[in-house]
Amino acid sequence: MQELLKLVLPKVREADRRAQAAARPGVFRDMGCGLLEKALDPRGPSDKGLARLIRKERRLGSKDRPVIVQTLYGALRRRSLLECLLESSGVAVTPVSIWQAELIVSRGLTPQDFGLPDDLQDISKCMSRWKDNSTPTNEVELSVVCSLPLWMVRRLAQQESAVDLPALCASLSEEPLTTLRVNTSKTSSEELQAVLSNEGVVVQAGRYALEALRIEGRPNLLGSAAFKRGFFEVQDEASQLIAELVEPVRSGMILDYCAGAGGKTLALASRLPRGGRIVATDIREQSLVEAERRLKRSGAKRVVTHCLKDSDLPLKKRSAARVLVDAPCTGIGRMRRQPVRKWRMKEEEVQRQVSLQESILQDASQWVMPGGRLVYATCSLLREENEEVVDQFLQKNPKWRQMSVREVLGRSRSKVFERGLFFRSYPHLHETDGFAAAILVAPRDDSQ
Repeated sequence: MQELLKLVLPKVREADRRAQAAARPGVFRDMGCGLLEKALDPRGPSDKGLARLIRKERRLGSKDRPVIVQTLYGALRRRSLLECLLESSGVAVTPVSIWQAELIVSRGLTPQDFGLPDDLQDISKCMSRWKDNSTPTNEVELSVVCSLPLWMVRRLAQQESAVDLPALCASLSEEPLTTLRVNTSKTSSEELQAVLSNEGVVVQAGRYALEALRIEGRPNLLGSAAFKRGFFEVQDEASQLIAELVEPVRSGMILDYCAGAGGKTLALASRLPRGGRIVATDIREQSLVEAERRLKRSGAKRVVTHCLKDSDLPLKKRSAARVLVDAPCTGIGRMRRQPVRKWRMKEEEVQRQVSLQESILQDASQWVMPGGRLVYATCSLLREENEEVVDQFLQKNPKWRQMSVREVLGRSRSKVFERGLFFRSYPHLHETDGFAAAILVAPRDDSQ
């Protein structure tokens, strides 16, 4: 229990006057607790909807906003742990008490500040009392302490080692790093670092992706001049590596089959070889509108979008040198970025996503030219959504083959991500989102 708590508990920030203001009855606490109550409502806003509500909140100044936002998301990420602390101390669980417990855990405020029992300050004692009273199984303990749905922990336990499981579960509720992808068609990593440093942003080089920069803290990046000029996009390093796996070829067409808002489309466009072009397609019209806006800001050329909801793709079958299928999935590898969705997702969704993934993968394969490649990727950690989907496809299409990610990334860069022929990234190992990907090669003869 103690080792697990060390993994889960945040580094305590300074209990400054703004944190004190967020704790006391008043406008800041009412604002934060109001947002938290909406997020906890099963029929409340999504993660994106919650972010929009925060942006619309004009009562928050630039220096007050970080405290409220950090406390709000900390409460959502650590929800079941905070609820357990409250219940074991005899405190009723409400949005206000969860908010208060988060300020105790993350800001070091004392329970007396809220008129709460002193026990709440001794987290180890509270959890030991809970464990003695309830005698939880190992999976239940992981679920409560790491604030993950029990079904999710059980599925991960079926495929991950007992040694890795605690750190993996803990990582899915931690605060993620902010990572940028440099738009190399407009600037260089060195130039962008200098520009951002002049704006007071602390920047470090990425660890894995070629155009990645890591940002310290939570500066207002989207308000920076560099962002408005299209010098960068916010994109996780593992997501950037998925785009690298596509490996565009000169004069070849890339079909981004589930483009969404265009994150990987943009990454591909920034390193598109001479004569290459990209077709970004999706069934979600609004997502493609956002993709077009981002493409315009980045200055991307030779990229067109197409909404499958309106009509079929205006392409010949087997005409794409590369097809990227960033498939819809449960998103378990990105749960730390989706603390609202984490609590609303039901186990039944796994099978629905698997059925959809199998269908999309089969449909997308018809556009790959003989000898061309299809990169299948998800941001899920579950084998059912990754290895098992690919195995099912290869059984139905025995002339296709899977190639190693090492053939694209090279031995030195790929070795930390290789799981057999698959690419896999993990938050607890790589400090990235959890992604999985496979590179599938179409048969060279013209029969599929």
